[in-house]
Amino acid sequence: MDITRFGLNDLLYMLKGTYTTIKLCGVSLFFGGTLGILVGIARSNHKISAIRWAAVTYIEIFRGIPLLLQLMLGYFGADLVGYNVPRILTVSVVLCLYTGAYLGEIFRSGLESVHREQWEAASSLGFTYIQSLRCVIIPQSIRVIIPSIIGFLVALVKATSLVSVVSVVDLTLAARRVSERAYVPLLAMGGAGLIYFLLCFPLSRLGKKLEKARARKE
Repeated sequence: MDITRFGLNDLLYMLKGTYTTIKLCGVSLFFGGTLGILVGIARSNHKISAIRWAAVTYIEIFRGIPLLLQLMLGYFGADLVGYNVPRILTVSVVLCLYTGAYLGEIFRSGLESVHREQWEAASSLGFTYIQSLRCVIIPQSIRVIIPSIIGFLVALVKATSLVSVVSVVDLTLAARRVSERAYVPLLAMGGAGLIYFLLCFPLSRLGKKLEKARARKE
């Protein structure tokens, strides 16, 4: 292996791919998280069964189908119906829906972890259902589910590598192209692995610290 083949342009190309990976994670977490809150609320709604079952169906579909297959269906499906959708937009939508399903279940567990007495106390103060959620229930549930959200984010960082299958130049595809161009597979793939580690390790440590902190309070 001749490492002199690996130049500054190759490094910049991989860093550009890293930026795409981080951007995909950020977009997925923001929009998927917003969707997840709504889905979690709908999933825990025991008064309107149609809303609850719609949320359950959505969660089961997107958690039951492998992400790789979802990305391929989204990419080729958009092409099949005649829409010229940019690849990055297609994979972003799929990742947001995928994220929304997983975070929806996490939010559901957080909402249901709040004691029923909290709902009754909010109701006795004259709060509406939405006010009870915003002011009482969600703030308490967030403290419970933050470690789970961070754990999912770590998994999401690694899962974004699958977008390379539909030719989105993320970190994985950038490393593969550098490997093929410069004939330095160990250096390129090892460097990509190191970058993924540097992205995920601090999040993993943060998640463990938050779990320990919560355990001490309990």
